[in-house]
Amino acid sequence: MSTAVFPSELADVLNAKGKAILNGRARKPVDQPSVVFWGEVVDRRKTDKLIKILDEKFYAVLSARPTDNDIIPIPRDYRGFALDGVAPYSCRVRCGYVNKTDDPEVYELADKYGINTFMNSQSLLQFASKVTGYELAHGSDGAYGQLSCYQKGDYVGLHSDWYGTAKSTHYFVDLQIHLPNRYTESHLFIYQRGEHLNGCVDFGATPSLSVCRFPFWHMTTPLRSRPRHDAKARRWLLMTALEIGGSGTV
Repeated sequence: MSTAVFPSELADVLNAKGKAILNGRARKPVDQPSVVFWGEVVDRRKTDKLIKILDEKFYAVLSARPTDNDIIPIPRDYRGFALDGVAPYSCRVRCGYVNKTDDPEVYELADKYGINTFMNSQSLLQFASKVTGYELAHGSDGAYGQLSCYQKGDYVGLHSDWYGTAKSTHYFVDLQIHLPNRYTESHLFIYQRGEHLNGCVDFGATPSLSVCRFPFWHMTTPLRSRPRHDAKARRWLLMTALEIGGSGTV
């Protein structure tokens, strides 16, 4: 009996809407950091199989390493406090970084079950390029980001993912695959639109895919479970950071 693994291409789990975007025309380049795309473009029957692999093969590893950062006390000197994404922020989530050097345990497991190939696939790159209008490239070292698992009450506090300085320009594109199981009620992603923190999408209602151009301010609310399913609710997140290779359309 063969071991279940992820498909080799993102295209293999897209539904008709997702495939139409993948094979359609590229949009004009996005000039402002924000959520560029979010939609239910994956096949629920196929993503249920991916969730099963994550639950059976990855949950035990990630549940042993929770990231649990308490709320940070506000300092007396508020000047310059939390102006960028590298400032500490509160959160509770289970997370693994898919990097051979920094996190070999998760990297090797992801390699064994096909996640590394899936997240470095050409169709994933093509999808992100079509919705952003940018020429994009996978990271040169093959490390694509992180694998996270949220349970009831888990959240990530307000942060911007800004890793530059006041004088630098540092933009990148994230493609995120959201895989909530059927016991999850909602998990809201609150994000900056223009000058206000008033954008909102629900990453917990159904499997979906998002593409973001960072940095911008964002956070997630505590995950809510369906009634009487507190212990079973989970949202898996697969995330890859893509390099912007040019300013022209694809």
